[in-house]
Amino acid sequence: MRWSISICGALCADESHYGSFSACSAAAAAGGIALINSIGNLGGYVGPFIVGWIKDSTKSFEMALYFLAACAALSVVITYFSATSTRGNENIART
Repeated sequence: MRWSISICGALCADESHYGSFSACSAAAAAGGIALINSIGNLGGYVGPFIVGWIKDSTKSFEMALYFLAACAALSVVITYFSATSTRGNENIART
């Protein structure tokens, strides 16, 4: 049962970007995807260093995992507020 819920969640997350990028022009969508990709690459490079530093200073992975969970929660908050601040500007994406 847990596997089926996990697979459904992964498939929903994999397909969720189509709605947001289909409203943009090709250049805007490419720029948005490039920005998301570059931030992900930066996190993939810096993240292991930070996790290792936290593990070395606390002698356990627990605080490092809390840090990663806090980063994920922060990204949700940033996404929520950036999405609500652009409401009412639907015409911008259609230019």
